[in-house]
Amino acid sequence: MTTPADAQSIPSKDLLLTAIRGWGHNSHPLLDAAQELVQLHQQSAICSASQFDTLMARRIQLVHCIDTCVRTATPSPLPAARIHTERLGSVVDRIAQLSAHLAVATVLPVFERIWIQLDDLADGYQHLIDDLQAGIRRGPRSGEPG
Repeated sequence: MTTPADAQSIPSKDLLLTAIRGWGHNSHPLLDAAQELVQLHQQSAICSASQFDTLMARRIQLVHCIDTCVRTATPSPLPAARIHTERLGSVVDRIAQLSAHLAVATVLPVFERIWIQLDDLADGYQHLIDDLQAGIRRGPRSGEPG
């Protein structure tokens, strides 16, 4: 089980969702980046075109920061490790985006649809980090999508 105070661990989905909701967390680079990603997604919905490029550049930096954190916190994958189609930073970015949408959903069917997507994606995040930590899964190599 990961702990938020341990910088060499990857936070669980529960810790990630808590941080994304802004309910506080112990400092961890992945959780800090995830929180900022939510804010960027919220700002991008109302920003000007000139601000949008700046927000997206910061978003790319944060996703890269998460991927770097994951590389340092996980063992080298086993030779037979299966590839995952996305890096964890991209998964966290999508969780942040859904969380930003959830915060402004005003119609119950839309809220429920986003909630279900968020829950499924958070489960996928947990499975991926478990596999990465066990060395049985790896992300795409540099230059590959994801």
